[in-house]
Amino acid sequence: MFDFSKDLKFSEEKIDEIFQQFLFSFSDAAKTFGEPADFYFQTANQIIHLKFAGKNLAQSLTRALLHLQTEPTSKPDFTICIWDSKSTQKNLPPFLDQFNQFVNSHQNSGLKATRGDIPILTNQKIRTALMGNSALTMANFQQRICVHWISDEAKIPYFDIGAPLRLPFTFMFGNASRQLLHGGAVGNEDGGVFLGGIGGSGKSTTALNCLNSPLKYASDDYVLVDLEPKPIACSLYNTAKLKTLNDLERFPDFRAHLSNEEGVKNNREKPMIFLNEHFPQKLMVKIPLRAIVFPKFTAGAKINYQTMPKQRAFREIATSTIRQTPNDDQTALGMIGKFIKELPCYELIFGENQSDLPKYIAEIIARNS
Repeated sequence: MFDFSKDLKFSEEKIDEIFQQFLFSFSDAAKTFGEPADFYFQTANQIIHLKFAGKNLAQSLTRALLHLQTEPTSKPDFTICIWDSKSTQKNLPPFLDQFNQFVNSHQNSGLKATRGDIPILTNQKIRTALMGNSALTMANFQQRICVHWISDEAKIPYFDIGAPLRLPFTFMFGNASRQLLHGGAVGNEDGGVFLGGIGGSGKSTTALNCLNSPLKYASDDYVLVDLEPKPIACSLYNTAKLKTLNDLERFPDFRAHLSNEEGVKNNREKPMIFLNEHFPQKLMVKIPLRAIVFPKFTAGAKINYQTMPKQRAFREIATSTIRQTPNDDQTALGMIGKFIKELPCYELIFGENQSDLPKYIAEIIARNS
Protein backbone atom coordinates (compact mmCIF):
# COMPACT_ATOMS: atom_id res chain seq x y z
CA MET A 1 0.00 0.00 0.00
CA PHE A 2 1.12 3.56 -0.68
CA ASP A 3 2.90 5.26 2.22
CA PHE A 4 0.34 7.82 3.37
CA SER A 5 1.13 10.40 6.03
CA LYS A 6 -0.24 13.75 7.12
CA ASP A 7 2.91 15.40 5.73
CA LEU A 8 2.26 14.03 2.26
CA LYS A 9 2.36 16.74 -0.40
CA PHE A 10 1.28 16.57 -4.03
CA SER A 11 2.07 18.92 -6.88
CA GLU A 12 -0.75 20.48 -8.89
CA GLU A 13 0.20 18.19 -11.76
CA LYS A 14 -0.17 15.12 -9.55
CA ILE A 15 -3.58 16.21 -8.27
CA ASP A 16 -4.64 16.83 -11.89
CA GLU A 17 -3.47 13.32 -12.77
CA ILE A 18 -5.45 11.77 -9.89
CA PHE A 19 -8.57 13.66 -10.98
CA GLN A 20 -8.19 12.46 -14.57
CA GLN A 21 -7.83 8.87 -13.32
CA PHE A 22 -11.04 9.33 -11.34
CA LEU A 23 -12.84 10.74 -14.40
CA PHE A 24 -11.58 7.85 -16.55
CA SER A 25 -12.87 5.38 -13.96
CA PHE A 26 -16.33 6.91 -14.29
CA SER A 27 -16.18 6.54 -18.09
CA ASP A 28 -15.07 2.93 -17.71
CA ALA A 29 -17.87 2.24 -15.21
CA ALA A 30 -20.48 3.83 -17.47
CA LYS A 31 -19.54 1.42 -20.29
CA THR A 32 -21.01 -1.36 -18.15
CA PHE A 33 -24.43 -0.10 -19.28
CA GLY A 34 -23.46 1.01 -22.78
CA GLU A 35 -23.78 4.77 -22.42
CA PRO A 36 -24.21 7.13 -19.45
CA ALA A 37 -27.79 7.98 -18.46
CA ASP A 38 -28.11 11.74 -18.94
CA PHE A 39 -30.25 14.18 -16.97
CA TYR A 40 -30.35 17.96 -17.44
CA PHE A 41 -31.91 20.48 -15.09
CA GLN A 42 -31.89 24.23 -14.67
CA THR A 43 -31.84 26.42 -11.57
CA ALA A 44 -30.21 29.72 -10.56
CA ASN A 45 -29.73 30.47 -14.29
CA GLN A 46 -27.46 27.43 -14.56
CA ILE A 47 -27.96 24.34 -16.71
CA ILE A 48 -26.49 21.25 -15.09
CA HIS A 49 -25.70 17.99 -16.85
CA LEU A 50 -25.80 14.88 -14.65
CA LYS A 51 -24.16 11.81 -16.19
CA PHE A 52 -24.98 8.53 -14.45
CA ALA A 53 -23.45 5.09 -14.86
CA GLY A 54 -26.77 3.26 -14.97
CA LYS A 55 -30.45 4.18 -15.19
CA ASN A 56 -31.25 2.82 -11.72
CA LEU A 57 -28.77 5.23 -10.16
CA ALA A 58 -30.23 8.05 -12.24
CA GLN A 59 -33.77 7.27 -11.13
CA SER A 60 -32.76 7.20 -7.46
CA LEU A 61 -30.89 10.49 -7.54
CA THR A 62 -33.10 12.63 -9.81
CA ARG A 63 -36.52 12.13 -8.26
CA ALA A 64 -36.08 15.25 -6.12
CA LEU A 65 -34.91 17.26 -9.15
CA LEU A 66 -37.60 16.41 -11.71
CA HIS A 67 -39.43 19.73 -11.31
CA LEU A 68 -36.32 21.43 -12.73
CA GLN A 69 -35.69 19.10 -15.68
CA THR A 70 -34.86 20.84 -18.96
CA GLU A 71 -33.84 20.02 -22.53
CA PRO A 72 -30.34 18.65 -23.24
CA THR A 73 -27.68 21.10 -24.31
CA SER A 74 -24.16 20.70 -25.67
CA LYS A 75 -22.94 23.54 -23.45
CA PRO A 76 -24.07 23.01 -19.84
CA ASP A 77 -22.71 25.30 -17.15
CA PHE A 78 -21.20 22.30 -15.40
CA THR A 79 -21.30 18.52 -15.47
CA ILE A 80 -21.39 15.99 -12.63
CA CYS A 81 -20.45 12.36 -13.35
CA ILE A 82 -21.92 9.85 -10.87
CA TRP A 83 -21.20 6.16 -10.50
CA ASP A 84 -21.20 3.34 -7.95
CA SER A 85 -18.96 0.31 -7.65
CA LYS A 86 -21.61 -2.26 -6.70
CA SER A 87 -23.69 -2.14 -9.89
CA THR A 88 -20.79 -1.50 -12.28
CA GLN A 89 -18.28 -3.85 -10.63
CA LYS A 90 -15.69 -1.10 -11.12
CA ASN A 91 -13.56 -0.04 -8.16
CA LEU A 92 -12.00 3.34 -7.57
CA PRO A 93 -8.68 3.84 -9.38
CA PRO A 94 -5.83 2.19 -7.40
CA PHE A 95 -4.51 5.30 -5.66
CA LEU A 96 -7.93 6.56 -4.54
CA ASP A 97 -9.02 3.05 -3.56
CA GLN A 98 -5.98 2.64 -1.31
CA PHE A 99 -6.38 6.17 0.03
CA ASN A 100 -10.03 5.50 0.91
CA GLN A 101 -9.14 2.30 2.72
CA PHE A 102 -6.24 3.89 4.58
CA VAL A 103 -8.13 6.99 5.76
CA ASN A 104 -11.09 4.96 6.99
CA SER A 105 -8.87 2.53 8.89
CA HIS A 106 -6.70 5.33 10.35
CA GLN A 107 -9.22 7.87 11.61
CA ASN A 108 -6.52 9.97 13.31
CA SER A 109 -4.17 10.11 10.33
CA GLY A 110 -4.84 13.82 9.79
CA LEU A 111 -5.53 13.24 6.10
CA LYS A 112 -9.26 14.00 6.34
CA ALA A 113 -10.78 17.05 7.99
CA THR A 114 -13.78 16.83 10.32
CA ARG A 115 -16.37 17.47 7.58
CA GLY A 116 -14.65 15.29 4.98
CA ASP A 117 -12.26 17.68 3.21
CA ILE A 118 -9.07 16.08 1.87
CA PRO A 119 -6.48 18.91 2.01
CA ILE A 120 -3.69 17.03 0.21
CA LEU A 121 -5.96 16.59 -2.84
CA THR A 122 -7.28 20.13 -2.80
CA ASN A 123 -5.94 23.27 -4.45
CA GLN A 124 -7.41 26.37 -6.10
CA LYS A 125 -8.47 24.34 -9.13
CA ILE A 126 -9.55 21.00 -7.60
CA ARG A 127 -11.44 20.20 -4.41
CA THR A 128 -11.78 16.74 -2.85
CA ALA A 129 -13.90 15.36 -0.04
CA LEU A 130 -14.47 11.87 1.35
CA MET A 131 -17.68 11.15 3.27
CA GLY A 132 -17.25 8.00 5.36
CA ASN A 133 -16.00 5.13 3.22
CA SER A 134 -18.88 5.26 0.77
CA ALA A 135 -18.76 8.59 -1.09
CA LEU A 136 -15.86 10.40 -2.74
CA THR A 137 -16.14 13.67 -4.64
CA MET A 138 -13.59 15.56 -6.74
CA ALA A 139 -14.52 18.85 -8.41
CA ASN A 140 -12.42 20.45 -11.14
CA PHE A 141 -13.51 24.08 -11.24
CA GLN A 142 -11.40 24.93 -14.27
CA GLN A 143 -12.95 22.18 -16.39
CA ARG A 144 -16.40 22.66 -14.76
CA ILE A 145 -16.58 18.90 -14.14
CA CYS A 146 -17.23 17.05 -10.89
CA VAL A 147 -16.91 13.29 -10.33
CA HIS A 148 -18.94 11.69 -7.53
CA TRP A 149 -18.47 8.05 -6.51
CA ILE A 150 -20.56 5.99 -4.10
CA SER A 151 -19.91 2.43 -3.05
CA ASP A 152 -23.42 0.98 -3.49
CA GLU A 153 -26.54 2.58 -4.98
CA ALA A 154 -28.77 0.27 -2.94
CA LYS A 155 -27.35 1.67 0.31
CA ILE A 156 -27.99 5.36 -0.38
CA PRO A 157 -29.79 6.65 2.75
CA TYR A 158 -33.28 8.10 2.37
CA PHE A 159 -32.12 11.64 3.17
CA ASP A 160 -29.68 11.50 0.24
CA ILE A 161 -32.56 10.42 -2.00
CA GLY A 162 -34.54 13.42 -0.77
CA ALA A 163 -31.62 15.86 -1.13
CA PRO A 164 -29.23 14.14 -3.55
CA LEU A 165 -25.71 15.23 -4.51
CA ARG A 166 -25.50 17.98 -1.88
CA LEU A 167 -21.72 17.87 -1.80
CA PRO A 168 -21.20 18.14 -5.59
CA PHE A 169 -23.82 20.90 -5.73
CA THR A 170 -22.18 22.76 -2.83
CA PHE A 171 -18.86 22.65 -4.66
CA MET A 172 -20.13 23.53 -8.14
CA PHE A 173 -22.83 26.11 -7.39
CA GLY A 174 -20.94 28.01 -4.72
CA ASN A 175 -19.35 31.40 -5.35
CA ALA A 176 -19.16 34.82 -3.72
CA SER A 177 -22.78 35.68 -4.53
CA ARG A 178 -24.49 32.25 -4.61
CA GLN A 179 -24.50 29.43 -2.07
CA LEU A 180 -26.51 26.35 -1.17
CA LEU A 181 -27.82 27.32 2.26
CA HIS A 182 -29.47 25.25 4.96
CA GLY A 183 -32.96 26.71 5.02
CA GLY A 184 -36.23 26.93 3.16
CA ALA A 185 -38.20 29.43 1.10
CA VAL A 186 -41.91 30.15 0.61
CA GLY A 187 -43.72 33.01 -1.06
CA ASN A 188 -46.12 34.35 -3.63
CA GLU A 189 -46.14 36.61 -6.69
CA ASP A 190 -45.04 39.56 -4.52
CA GLY A 191 -41.96 37.76 -3.26
CA GLY A 192 -41.10 35.49 -0.39
CA VAL A 193 -39.04 34.79 2.70
CA PHE A 194 -36.01 32.66 3.46
CA LEU A 195 -36.70 30.35 6.41
CA GLY A 196 -33.60 29.96 8.57
CA GLY A 197 -32.65 28.27 11.80
CA ILE A 198 -31.01 25.16 13.18
CA GLY A 199 -32.52 21.73 12.54
CA GLY A 200 -35.77 21.19 14.43
CA SER A 201 -36.46 24.89 15.01
CA GLY A 202 -39.62 24.95 12.88
CA LYS A 203 -38.56 25.62 9.26
CA SER A 204 -40.25 22.53 7.82
CA THR A 205 -43.38 22.97 9.94
CA THR A 206 -43.73 26.55 8.73
CA ALA A 207 -43.12 25.62 5.07
CA LEU A 208 -45.61 22.74 5.17
CA ASN A 209 -48.33 24.89 6.73
CA CYS A 210 -47.94 27.14 3.70
CA LEU A 211 -49.03 24.28 1.41
CA ASN A 212 -52.59 24.80 2.69
CA SER A 213 -52.58 28.48 1.78
CA PRO A 214 -52.13 30.76 -1.24
CA LEU A 215 -48.39 30.75 -0.56
CA LYS A 216 -46.13 28.51 -2.62
CA TYR A 217 -43.05 26.51 -1.79
CA ALA A 218 -39.45 26.41 -3.03
CA SER A 219 -37.77 24.39 -0.28
CA ASP A 220 -37.85 23.48 3.39
CA ASP A 221 -34.31 22.21 3.97
CA TYR A 222 -31.77 23.33 1.36
CA VAL A 223 -32.16 26.26 -1.01
CA LEU A 224 -29.89 28.03 -3.46
CA VAL A 225 -29.70 31.72 -2.63
CA ASP A 226 -28.36 34.05 -5.33
CA LEU A 227 -27.65 37.69 -4.45
CA GLU A 228 -27.14 39.03 -7.98
CA PRO A 229 -28.74 41.31 -8.94
CA LYS A 230 -31.17 41.02 -5.99
CA PRO A 231 -31.58 38.23 -3.40
CA ILE A 232 -33.54 35.33 -4.84
CA ALA A 233 -34.29 31.82 -3.57
CA CYS A 234 -33.89 29.15 -6.23
CA SER A 235 -35.50 25.77 -5.68
CA LEU A 236 -33.24 22.73 -5.85
CA TYR A 237 -35.11 19.81 -4.25
CA ASN A 238 -38.88 19.25 -4.41
CA THR A 239 -38.95 17.21 -1.20
CA ALA A 240 -40.73 18.05 2.05
CA LYS A 241 -39.96 16.45 5.41
CA LEU A 242 -41.45 16.29 8.87
CA LYS A 243 -39.57 15.67 12.09
CA THR A 244 -41.42 12.60 13.41
CA LEU A 245 -44.29 10.24 12.66
CA ASN A 246 -46.41 12.05 15.27
CA ASP A 247 -46.22 15.24 13.22
CA LEU A 248 -48.29 13.54 10.53
CA GLU A 249 -51.40 14.10 12.66
CA ARG A 250 -51.29 17.80 11.74
CA PHE A 251 -50.77 17.07 8.03
CA PRO A 252 -53.19 14.28 7.01
CA ASP A 253 -52.62 14.96 3.28
CA PHE A 254 -48.94 14.31 3.86
CA ARG A 255 -49.51 10.80 5.22
CA ALA A 256 -51.25 9.67 2.02
CA HIS A 257 -48.16 10.49 -0.09
CA LEU A 258 -45.24 9.25 2.01
CA SER A 259 -42.31 8.06 -0.10
CA ASN A 260 -40.66 6.22 2.81
CA GLU A 261 -43.52 4.87 4.92
CA GLU A 262 -41.72 1.61 5.75
CA GLY A 263 -38.57 3.48 6.77
CA VAL A 264 -40.58 5.84 8.95
CA LYS A 265 -42.23 2.92 10.78
CA ASN A 266 -39.22 0.61 11.05
CA ASN A 267 -36.10 2.80 10.92
CA ARG A 268 -37.26 6.06 12.51
CA GLU A 269 -36.74 7.97 9.28
CA LYS A 270 -38.27 11.43 8.94
CA PRO A 271 -41.53 11.33 6.94
CA MET A 272 -40.80 12.57 3.40
CA ILE A 273 -42.77 13.25 0.22
CA PHE A 274 -41.90 14.47 -3.27
CA LEU A 275 -44.10 17.51 -3.87
CA ASN A 276 -43.57 17.40 -7.63
CA GLU A 277 -45.47 14.09 -7.71
CA HIS A 278 -48.46 15.18 -5.62
CA PHE A 279 -48.61 18.99 -5.36
CA PRO A 280 -46.77 20.35 -8.42
CA GLN A 281 -48.99 23.45 -8.45
CA LYS A 282 -47.53 24.48 -5.08
CA LEU A 283 -43.92 24.63 -6.29
CA MET A 284 -42.08 27.81 -7.27
CA VAL A 285 -38.68 27.41 -8.90
CA LYS A 286 -37.55 30.88 -7.85
CA ILE A 287 -38.76 33.48 -5.38
CA PRO A 288 -37.50 37.07 -5.00
CA LEU A 289 -36.73 37.41 -1.32
CA ARG A 290 -38.14 40.20 0.83
CA ALA A 291 -37.06 39.06 4.30
CA ILE A 292 -35.30 36.39 6.34
CA VAL A 293 -37.51 34.66 8.89
CA PHE A 294 -36.44 32.36 11.74
CA PRO A 295 -39.43 30.24 12.86
CA LYS A 296 -39.27 29.06 16.46
CA PHE A 297 -41.72 26.69 18.10
CA THR A 298 -42.44 27.61 21.72
CA ALA A 299 -44.95 25.53 23.68
CA GLY A 300 -48.07 27.51 24.50
CA ALA A 301 -47.05 30.58 22.51
CA LYS A 302 -49.38 32.65 20.35
CA ILE A 303 -48.12 33.49 16.87
CA ASN A 304 -46.16 36.73 16.71
CA TYR A 305 -43.02 38.06 15.09
CA GLN A 306 -40.36 40.60 15.92
CA THR A 307 -37.18 41.93 14.36
CA MET A 308 -34.06 39.90 14.97
CA PRO A 309 -30.49 41.22 15.47
CA LYS A 310 -28.39 40.80 12.32
CA GLN A 311 -25.49 39.29 14.24
CA ARG A 312 -27.68 36.52 15.62
CA ALA A 313 -29.24 35.91 12.19
CA PHE A 314 -25.78 35.56 10.64
CA ARG A 315 -24.67 33.15 13.35
CA GLU A 316 -27.70 30.88 12.93
CA ILE A 317 -27.50 30.62 9.12
CA ALA A 318 -23.72 30.28 9.10
CA THR A 319 -23.64 27.64 11.81
CA SER A 320 -26.40 25.48 10.33
CA THR A 321 -24.99 25.75 6.79
CA ILE A 322 -21.24 25.41 7.33
CA ARG A 323 -21.48 22.30 9.48
CA GLN A 324 -23.59 20.44 6.89
CA THR A 325 -20.92 19.68 4.27
CA PRO A 326 -17.34 20.57 3.31
CA ASN A 327 -17.28 24.07 1.93
CA ASP A 328 -15.09 27.00 1.00
CA ASP A 329 -15.83 28.54 4.37
CA GLN A 330 -14.40 32.01 3.68
CA THR A 331 -16.42 32.42 0.49
CA ALA A 332 -19.59 30.97 2.06
CA LEU A 333 -19.36 33.15 5.17
CA GLY A 334 -18.75 36.22 3.03
CA MET A 335 -21.85 35.48 0.98
CA ILE A 336 -23.98 34.87 4.10
CA GLY A 337 -22.79 38.18 5.54
CA LYS A 338 -23.88 40.03 2.39
CA PHE A 339 -27.21 38.17 2.43
CA ILE A 340 -27.97 39.24 6.00
CA LYS A 341 -27.15 42.86 5.23
CA GLU A 342 -29.49 42.90 2.22
CA LEU A 343 -32.73 41.90 3.98
CA PRO A 344 -34.65 42.53 7.21
CA CYS A 345 -34.58 39.64 9.69
CA TYR A 346 -37.45 38.44 11.90
CA GLU A 347 -38.04 35.82 14.55
CA LEU A 348 -41.45 34.16 14.10
CA ILE A 349 -42.69 32.59 17.34
CA PHE A 350 -45.48 30.00 17.22
CA GLY A 351 -47.02 27.33 19.41
CA GLU A 352 -49.40 24.44 18.95
CA ASN A 353 -51.92 26.50 16.94
CA GLN A 354 -50.18 26.89 13.59
CA SER A 355 -53.01 27.45 11.12
CA ASP A 356 -52.31 31.20 10.89
CA LEU A 357 -48.60 30.85 10.12
CA PRO A 358 -49.12 31.52 6.36
CA LYS A 359 -51.03 34.72 7.20
CA TYR A 360 -48.10 36.05 9.22
CA ILE A 361 -45.61 35.05 6.50
CA ALA A 362 -47.75 36.88 3.92
CA GLU A 363 -47.86 39.92 6.22
CA ILE A 364 -44.05 40.00 6.45
CA ILE A 365 -43.81 39.73 2.65
CA ALA A 366 -46.30 42.56 2.14
CA ARG A 367 -44.58 44.72 4.74
CA ASN A 368 -41.28 44.51 2.87
CA SER A 369 -42.44 44.49 -0.76
